[in-house]
Amino acid sequence: MRIRYENTIDDFVALARFHNDHSPAARRVRVRATWLFAVGVSAITAGVTFKMWEARHARGEGTEAWVAPLIFASIILISLIISLLRMPGGFRRQAERQARRMYAEATNKSVLGTRELELIGSELISRSSYAESRLRIEAVERVVTYDGYTLIFISATTAHIIPHDAVSEGDPERFAEAINSRIPPAL
Repeated sequence: MRIRYENTIDDFVALARFHNDHSPAARRVRVRATWLFAVGVSAITAGVTFKMWEARHARGEGTEAWVAPLIFASIILISLIISLLRMPGGFRRQAERQARRMYAEATNKSVLGTRELELIGSELISRSSYAESRLRIEAVERVVTYDGYTLIFISATTAHIIPHDAVSEGDPERFAEAINSRIPPAL
């Protein structure tokens, strides 16, 4: 069984997006960064609010000493909530920008352009104009269909990326089924 397709930088950006959306390691980084940001902004806001109150209280403003600091704290906390709601999209856009920048650094002849995967017996053969490789089917980690792509993972971070709209020969769904049927069950 064979499939032929074209890979562009956009396909590698899609792989980066998949990792950003599904990787437990990426999720831990996002959660950690989000918490650090929230705690940092909250601590600074609390400190500034207290100092504002302290200065006003020292001038003898009485109960009105809390009005300006509370308005300040409310504005900052509302801004924090808005920022936290926007953060997931920011992480995703950053992953996409980083992938684009990395692949723009070189010609990437061995991964961009026309690609062919062929499943013969217990081997997955990958061909391009510049390279050919063979992989025993047991080495395939998993096969995922995602957002118009079939991703054949050969490691935690590396995959053959088959964009469904750029297939010139073969059927991505049938190819994925054929690979999945030959991958031995995990122990």
